[in-house]
Amino acid sequence: MVCVNSSDYGFATLVRIYPNGIDARSQYERELSNSLHRDEVIKHNGLTEAISNKLFEWFRSGKKIADKFTPYLGFSTGFRAVEYNRDMSDPLGVVYAIKMFPLNVHITPEVMDHVLECVIAARDEVMKT
Repeated sequence: MVCVNSSDYGFATLVRIYPNGIDARSQYERELSNSLHRDEVIKHNGLTEAISNKLFEWFRSGKKIADKFTPYLGFSTGFRAVEYNRDMSDPLGVVYAIKMFPLNVHITPEVMDHVLECVIAARDEVMKT
């Protein structure tokens, strides 16, 4: 996964998810800047959406990962347009991301580690199907 809003100063962290074995940072940069990778943007948007749906399913059902409940996470279907689609003429030329933001001032690094553990578990579950 790669953080797609690292230059922001707000509380939200947005991550884009990739299959295991892909260099996420390099892949994201290719997708963001090169129209030859449009199909990959769309494919990885679908993966990120499926992971988000799985996490929401787990949250609603009370599923536990490592003996802790799955947290609620947000989902963005258009965090930003890819660089070659600044005019938004291509509705599929946008970046999907999973949004993590603390709603409690007592959040700990351990809790955020658990959030990432859940995202990875959901990715692995989605990739099986």
